[in-house]
Amino acid sequence: IRPGDAFTGDDPGAWVEKLAHAVLERLYPALPLDSSTFPRPLTLKDLERLFKGLFQGDQEARDTVLAFAPGLGLARKDKPLTFNPTDSPAIRIIRQVVEARGGLVPANDVIDHLVYDHGLTEPLATLYLLAFVRHAHAEIALKPSHRIQSTSGDPFPGDRLTWDLVSEVSYQPDMAEGFGVVCPAPSPSWNAVLPYARLLAPELKGSEDADEVASQERLLLEALCSQAIHIENIRQSIEALATRLKQDAHQVLRPMEDL
Repeated sequence: IRPGDAFTGDDPGAWVEKLAHAVLERLYPALPLDSSTFPRPLTLKDLERLFKGLFQGDQEARDTVLAFAPGLGLARKDKPLTFNPTDSPAIRIIRQVVEARGGLVPANDVIDHLVYDHGLTEPLATLYLLAFVRHAHAEIALKPSHRIQSTSGDPFPGDRLTWDLVSEVSYQPDMAEGFGVVCPAPSPSWNAVLPYARLLAPELKGSEDADEVASQERLLLEALCSQAIHIENIRQSIEALATRLKQDAHQVLRPMEDL
């Protein structure tokens, strides 16, 4: 960059911005995204809205998703509100890194590769990694010290973030600090099952101790048996009500029987 192009005007901040832009363009001439369609610079708040809009269906994030998702490769241009990163260069890069490492790679290595080799910011690289997990039905093991929160604001109870639980956590720009290993093929554990099991028995606890896990599994079985009795009582009540009303209870009961 020529000095005359950078040091124009009286604002030193603008000088620095122009110099930084020129340096980054030289280092990363081809980013794994198309920013030409962005209406403005992408901010941390935009990343949070993208997460909520793409993974959690937040309608208030609609405008942000329309503005940025296609250019980021997280949605197709003909369906800009639908999460679909099939053609995303960044997702392709993540897949290549994971496959090259035999299917197990520290999340920080993936993020560092996107940041230092492809010019992305760490929060954007984190969003892409979450998009990969969601799209590829992969998972991220979580460090015991992680500070990831559920959408309710409570600490996330599991020991890994599977593809179907991405929508159940709150977006945090620094959440990658709690990430462990990325694995494309989920391997269930008691702590991975825990977020689902707590829907039936909220008192269940996470543990890696075999004896404690066995005890927690027995509590889950007891809860399942209790639910089975409850469902049977409901079925009998529906049949009795249908008989009194001279109606066919089959249509109501079929979904319960399928469960």
